[in-house]
Amino acid sequence: MGMTGEELLSHFSSDLAEMYRKSKALAKKAGGVLSPHHILLALLDAYGIETPNTGSYKEQLSKYVRDKYGTNAVETVKVPKETQELFAAAIDLAKEKGSDYANIIHLLEALVRRGLPPLDKAALTEIRDGFLEAVAKRPAITVAVPESLLPYGRNLTEEVLAPGAMPVIGREREINAIIETLCRRIKNNPLLIGKAGVGKTAVVRAVAARMGRGEVPDRLKGKIIFEILRSNLVSGAAYYGEIEKRVKEIVSAVKENPQIIIFIDEIHTIVAAGGKEGLGDVANLMKAALGTGEITVIGATTTEEYYRYFVQDEALARRFNPVLIDEPTPEDTIKILQGLRPDFERFHGISIPDSVLESIVRLSHLFLPQRSFPDKAIDLLDRAAARAALLGQDELGENLISETVSEMSGIPVNIVNQDPRVFYDGLTKYLRERVIGQDEIASRISHIIKITKLRLDTRPQRPDGVMAFVGPHGVGKKEMALAIAEYVYGSREKLIEFDMSQYSEEHHIAKLIGSPPGYVGFGQRGELAKAAQDNPHSVLYFRNIDLAHPVVTRFLAECFMEGQFTDAAGRLISLSNNTVILTLSGEGYEVTRKKSIGFAREPDETEGLSVTLAPILEEISPALDDILLFNPLTVEQLEEITRRKVSAQMDEIKKKWHVEIEVDPEIIREIAQAAYDSGTFGEQIPPLVQEKIVDPLVDALLGGEGAGRCTLSLENGAVVCKVEPKAPEGKRAE
Repeated sequence: MGMTGEELLSHFSSDLAEMYRKSKALAKKAGGVLSPHHILLALLDAYGIETPNTGSYKEQLSKYVRDKYGTNAVETVKVPKETQELFAAAIDLAKEKGSDYANIIHLLEALVRRGLPPLDKAALTEIRDGFLEAVAKRPAITVAVPESLLPYGRNLTEEVLAPGAMPVIGREREINAIIETLCRRIKNNPLLIGKAGVGKTAVVRAVAARMGRGEVPDRLKGKIIFEILRSNLVSGAAYYGEIEKRVKEIVSAVKENPQIIIFIDEIHTIVAAGGKEGLGDVANLMKAALGTGEITVIGATTTEEYYRYFVQDEALARRFNPVLIDEPTPEDTIKILQGLRPDFERFHGISIPDSVLESIVRLSHLFLPQRSFPDKAIDLLDRAAARAALLGQDELGENLISETVSEMSGIPVNIVNQDPRVFYDGLTKYLRERVIGQDEIASRISHIIKITKLRLDTRPQRPDGVMAFVGPHGVGKKEMALAIAEYVYGSREKLIEFDMSQYSEEHHIAKLIGSPPGYVGFGQRGELAKAAQDNPHSVLYFRNIDLAHPVVTRFLAECFMEGQFTDAAGRLISLSNNTVILTLSGEGYEVTRKKSIGFAREPDETEGLSVTLAPILEEISPALDDILLFNPLTVEQLEEITRRKVSAQMDEIKKKWHVEIEVDPEIIREIAQAAYDSGTFGEQIPPLVQEKIVDPLVDALLGGEGAGRCTLSLENGAVVCKVEPKAPEGKRAE
């Protein structure tokens, strides 16, 4: 089924939409039917296309229109099937070339392919080529900018038309929305709203370029866009009222030069400026000028700042017409990169294959989720291309993309290069090998992380796993968290620990998100904000969560539910890329040991291990993916942990002191039994290894001429260290 007339129009670029309006005006005067012939006639007149046969072509078309449609003037215009098919063909051509919006070039190309009697294909090709020449020769619109404006910004129209300016690919819907808003009688001030990095400024640059080339409706022709730079506006404004004075100068200059449209990026920083303690006198000055229609302003801001500054000021919000700038999809981002590729290839002197562009989008989507398309993809392309040029490479390879992603994200390059499905499939085995006695827990953790990291969860904005680890001291909770940090994020250093016993008062929430305005430390990042921003790919380990104040705990639960929070300075901080782990203090749960090892959330009559959790953990359970009960360790499991600990310790000593060490297995068993009897399991192993093994070695390693071999054994319950000195050089040679 073909598109409706309204659907066809929604896929027109601004220049084709303008040509459509002119063609309708011509059809009203000539028969009331909008045929392809009317469209081509209007195009020849509007663009002044000059070819050796233009006059002849216009005569043939005019005669055809008169003979077929007559010359009667009518009020309504019909759009016949052949015209709708022509528009649909132009839209299909646009999609073939990576755009959802058809322009005049696409329309002329469709005419060349379809034909249009009485003109033959050669004539239509000549008209198409003549149009391209006419557009290329069309002089840029130049408007003299008043001297009083120059210190506060730049002529954006002049800048985007300069040689070497980056093109804007796609975004026809947003460009058309801005142009339509600028053409309105009232509320003709577009306010672009979208996340940082989605391309708000780029869309305005595209509108400025079209104005400069005259590819806009008549009422916008001859206008330019002048960008006010905040840094220029506030620079040197040391006294009260200086910013307001400058804004008055700007408003006055624009009133006297109505061909100038003002653009203010991050407009919230301007409207909140001035006045006593930022009360916003600038906003009041702008409201007055915007309300009377004496100036036209294009603004750009983020969604958060729009609700913070504009929605609360209804009078200011009414002056603007919101235009939402959505983040492009990965597929659209590939098209944008393909359009920008020639500029990057020319600038860096390298070639960029299609496969590399696809890798850029895929890897930036996986490892830079805190940033937006297309900014993160363009940034990655530019950085990797610069590195390739510095290395003297002729082509940008995927290895440089992986290395650059690793630098930008902090994730080791070997993880970046892995197929995510294969990589996360090995997580269960790794956790089981690293943490003894918790195989079921390792499987459950792996399952949760697989779902979130592969973006298969129903709430992808949440952290990549929010889990509570419950169990006695020394059973591997901290070790499991470290193992997750090592495997998933590449380093033990990627575990960031918070001792929640330090947040036992209500006001301690400021330590996490920063001090509120008016308090000491305002503007400095809180500990949680700093951790999430500096380490967006990491494990956040909240120890003793039950000892935090309930206000702090509820705040964290909300953070985990939403995957983000707003700090005291108004910055939106994302947690969507972190893995969150909570643990309880010894008082946070009660364990009843029974005959066998089992799990139950509430005490019951079954044999096993019954656990009663702290009420605070039950309260925040909706924010958790799971509550995981770690099993107490057996003596045999503690023996294996001790063997690993001793082996690692002895390897270090051997490398440093060049001594052979032998440890009696009975000592290992004694340490494991003592750790088990203590009730704190693995937590006791390091001090016991120090006492039973390392301390007896100290005298042997430091005394005399040095030991060549040390043997540690148990004699009458005590550890004895027997030392064999190093053999003389001659003997050693023998």
